[in-house]
Amino acid sequence: MIRKMGLTLTVVLSLFVGAYSAGPKEAGEYFRRGKAYHAKGEFDKAIEDFSRVIEIDPTDPTTYHSRGLSYANKGEFNKAIKDYSKATTLTPEEPTIYHNRGNAYFSLGKYDSAIEDFSKAIELGMRQAKTYGLRGFAYNQKGEYDKAIEDLSKAIAIDPKHIEAYNTRGHAYNNKNEYSKAIEDFSKVIAIMPKDAVGYGNRGLVYTQKGEYDKAIKDLSEAIKINPKYVEAYNNCGLAYQEKGDYDKAIENFSKGIAIAPKYPVPYTLRGIAYTQKGDYDAAIKDFSKSLAIDPKYAAAYYRRGFAYGKKGDLDAAIKDCSKAIGIAPKYAPAYAARGLAYRGKGEYGKAAADEKRYQSLSEK
Repeated sequence: MIRKMGLTLTVVLSLFVGAYSAGPKEAGEYFRRGKAYHAKGEFDKAIEDFSRVIEIDPTDPTTYHSRGLSYANKGEFNKAIKDYSKATTLTPEEPTIYHNRGNAYFSLGKYDSAIEDFSKAIELGMRQAKTYGLRGFAYNQKGEYDKAIEDLSKAIAIDPKHIEAYNTRGHAYNNKNEYSKAIEDFSKVIAIMPKDAVGYGNRGLVYTQKGEYDKAIKDLSEAIKINPKYVEAYNNCGLAYQEKGDYDKAIENFSKGIAIAPKYPVPYTLRGIAYTQKGDYDAAIKDFSKSLAIDPKYAAAYYRRGFAYGKKGDLDAAIKDCSKAIGIAPKYAPAYAARGLAYRGKGEYGKAAADEKRYQSLSEK
């Protein structure tokens, strides 16, 4: 799939405003040792030393910033944000702090706050590829693709080899159905990094969406060759074969994905769909059930299993599963269509008409 959550959150490790300000000798020694621990990846020890410095001098922004970086590297983003925020109150014109706090907000999925901080960093003069890139990533996650493309293009103009900016811009173009531009960006990734499996995987998915299935299979096969454990490449290769009507090849690829990640529900659902298309409803139901055992809130798996039950003539089971899908995702149009068919098959025409009306209403939106 398009690399969504493989975004590089660059943390600025260099400390701003030069060296630590003059103070008690002990504080300076703790600070220098904290920096050394941080550089070695011993973040708990770094935090302990920075905390000692803060006890001695609670007014120095550099130490709060440094401790925030250590918390961020530990994945303790709320604590990092608290320290970065304290640092901004002490030195409100330093762009690096806003950049790093934006990173922390991004990691928590707080994209509006992240965008605000990246914008502040840019306003204060941090007009670097990484800052435009990160703001572009945040806009992309929010679905604001035009703004994402604008920022990512700025990042690429500054750094023409910014792999993640090309990947994410390609993702944004793909979501806008501008497939040729998406392919161009993923091709650029491949040109820069010919052994990047994700670049081939992303381009292969776009080719599938364009209906160019042979090109998709070629790219996805190359991605698998580079990384034989690339589950999404197997899934997407299976989808390309499925669209070509080669259900056996599709099942073969989905099965390989399952072998690599047996606790991942999506390949079971995809394989179940292929079995449904082959008319092997029992095998399909078995796969959808496996998917639901892993993720009981997977609305699409309930719908697909309900559809398969309907094909077998088990209309009550079909209605039950489709109703579960609707309970989880009330705006999931296909579940209403399938349940409507089952009600009509049972002669419950009023219920069938209501579901069909709801399906049409949701499909028009």
